[in-house]
Amino acid sequence: MPIQYNTGFLPVTPFNTSAPLLVSGQGRSGTTGLMRALAHTTGYSTHFPGRDRGNAEDGLTRAFREPTDARIRKIRANRGNHWISKVPNAHLKATRNPQILDAWAGNWLIISRDPLARSIRESLENKGDPLLIYKANTKMIANTGKIIDALVAGGYGVALVSYEKLLVNKGETIAAIWAWMKAAGNLVGAIQEINPSDSRYVIVDRPQGTDSTAGHRPG
Repeated sequence: MPIQYNTGFLPVTPFNTSAPLLVSGQGRSGTTGLMRALAHTTGYSTHFPGRDRGNAEDGLTRAFREPTDARIRKIRANRGNHWISKVPNAHLKATRNPQILDAWAGNWLIISRDPLARSIRESLENKGDPLLIYKANTKMIANTGKIIDALVAGGYGVALVSYEKLLVNKGETIAAIWAWMKAAGNLVGAIQEINPSDSRYVIVDRPQGTDSTAGHRPG
């Protein structure tokens, strides 16, 4: 079906309704806001506890950091099929390790952000050189095609979403994602979760005069 309106959402392969959904993307690309919005999806559970509500992550994030896929498989088996989780950079790790990709056995929603904005955002937090970070980020983006091909080869749904378009077209983009999922939800609640500056996502030592409220991470 041809695209008639730019929602910033691109379905690559059909969503598998018998498998969960994993939100991924490079760090500082808006994974948290998107995850919070999708927590309003009817019929899908989320598992991030109260103490981690700042970044909307759960035990699956820690599982992806481990050297083996055992914990991913355990979580995947225990939670069933209708749930949503968020793991930044999971798509990168999974495409480098076929066992991780096989262990996840679920759908992928990858969010991307303008690499320069993302690099500056990361440098403000980590005190790094924004140009070096930008060079590293663009090098990684150059491999995006291979990453998508590897995820598609896993046999589950894959879709892409733009952070910038999500901010501008909140309702339309979330509705497009739900249409891909063959799902629905509380759209008003979902829209309220998407903010460039979320006070629940706090860091310290934020320089004054950045693109966000001092002391908070931009979504």
